[in-house]
Amino acid sequence: MNAVTSTVIEVAATIFWLKHEERVPDWRVELIRRKGAKAGSGRIDEALALLVELGLESGPAMA
Repeated sequence: MNAVTSTVIEVAATIFWLKHEERVPDWRVELIRRKGAKAGSGRIDEALALLVELGLESGPAMA
């Protein structure tokens, strides 16, 4: 596993929460609403890759 920042971990945790606990259909919009700038700078892609690496999500896109 590559080193990741705490912000990417926070974004990954929020993505997982929105998708699996709150079951938000458009989780990307909600993530940006809740996390603002933390969801920018490619962090969503890094967070999604982390979730795949951890086996918590499948596939690279995870729309």
